[in-house]
Amino acid sequence: MLWLLVVILSTSYNSSEPSLLQNDFGYWGVALIDSFPAANKNGIADPGETLAMAITVRNISSTPALGISCTLYVSSPYITILNEPCYGDSVILPNRTGAYVFGAVISNFAPWGTLIEIEFGIADSVGHHAHFIFSILVSRPNQIIGEHNLGSLAFTVYPYGSFYDFRLPRDNLGVLPKGSLWIGNSESFVLDRDYGPNDDWQIDTLNEGYLALGGTQISDEDARAVFNDSGHPNPKGISVSQLSYNWINSPFDDFVIVRYLVSNSSSNIIDNLYVGQFMNYDIVDSNANFGGVDTLRRLAYMWNDADSFYYGVKLLDPQFISNLSLIDNSQYLIPDSFIQDSIKFRFLNNTLNLSSTPIPNDYSAIISTGPFVLNPADTQIAAFTIMGGESLQDLYLVAEDAQRLYDSLFVSVEEDGFTSKPTVGIFTISSNPSRNKINIEYTLVEKSEVNLSIFDATGRFVAALVNTTQGPGSYKHTCNTANLSQGVYFVRLHTREKSIVEKVIFLR
Repeated sequence: MLWLLVVILSTSYNSSEPSLLQNDFGYWGVALIDSFPAANKNGIADPGETLAMAITVRNISSTPALGISCTLYVSSPYITILNEPCYGDSVILPNRTGAYVFGAVISNFAPWGTLIEIEFGIADSVGHHAHFIFSILVSRPNQIIGEHNLGSLAFTVYPYGSFYDFRLPRDNLGVLPKGSLWIGNSESFVLDRDYGPNDDWQIDTLNEGYLALGGTQISDEDARAVFNDSGHPNPKGISVSQLSYNWINSPFDDFVIVRYLVSNSSSNIIDNLYVGQFMNYDIVDSNANFGGVDTLRRLAYMWNDADSFYYGVKLLDPQFISNLSLIDNSQYLIPDSFIQDSIKFRFLNNTLNLSSTPIPNDYSAIISTGPFVLNPADTQIAAFTIMGGESLQDLYLVAEDAQRLYDSLFVSVEEDGFTSKPTVGIFTISSNPSRNKINIEYTLVEKSEVNLSIFDATGRFVAALVNTTQGPGSYKHTCNTANLSQGVYFVRLHTREKSIVEKVIFLR
């Protein structure tokens, strides 16, 4: 019997026939691709928007799946399906994937926050089938506050690198008065939005910067925001895409992943740049807290003997630390009601460091990475996880789960965990930077399924250039980029054995 595993990039999921679906992955969903004309590319369904729903299916049987067909069933008046049946592969080899895309239009009259329920069905030529129900959320108006509250936790996010009220379990008291993204390259230039007289980070309203909460492209609840340094007295042109992810099922329900894409939108080089995550945990009595660090796990954590949980923040990406430290709030925060920028930079660059807490007191935690050099249009990724555990050992396990999940989502690895004959020989991109087109050349040393796609700087899908099976040989593809906005993009060549990603810059 042929089993089809439906593996989608995560949304709210419910199956009326669970025996036909295997739980090998544990998180399910649909990728919303709103890259059509006039779309805002926020990865969320908006009223009046034309989008695509991309579904990935893996054949987990030992025999090829032949004559694949699939369809969608909808009853909501707020969505119109554009193609029946869907576009996609008709054959899926064992343990390989096939992609299926439906076009759809969201009604102009769809109310904000509407959940549209859709059923997906798939079958092969001999009648075996699987189906499930998923929901897509019609996005809400401009938000400046939202809460991740799936799984075991609750965590409030703002659209400018600022957080508060981490609760684990959800009905517990919050233990986070303030958390913030710190970025700086000198004692006179530090960006933050926590305590103090300046709100350096400001929502980038020209680039759909307001908080969009409820997407399901990566996790069970995605959030996105874009902000920049326009609130600083001397801005340098730093722009940040803030992407946060929350899961509902164990073992991924005790943490939130926050991923920053830090870009240089100016025409000047920005050097000596550090990126850090500041977390001011106050657990029960803030004056009776303890803290510690674990360099191997890139983890800072805090606890209070009157609370049964440990709370921490971990650097996921990149895997090199500038500083991993606690901060004595009685020395650096309380006297002025905020931490001076000069002190913040010294914690960012490891001039100041506190690795343990000999006495109970009021502490915060900071993890930083860098220094980086950002050329014009460059983007640097920094990712952290905010989490809790029922003991220090449990916190270690949560940290390992978060790293494993992050790597599976964002770090390319060899499929099946072994090294084999390379499929791709040469992969080059010319005319980079580009004003109107790029030329992509690659060679295949053996027959393979090939997907050649473009993604923007936030990792959202832009266009598929090739999606077919090709034999050994050399291939050249010219892509017209004149209709794309200026900025950083990524070209990904994905074959059966591996993925190769190259950065390109489009100029105007």
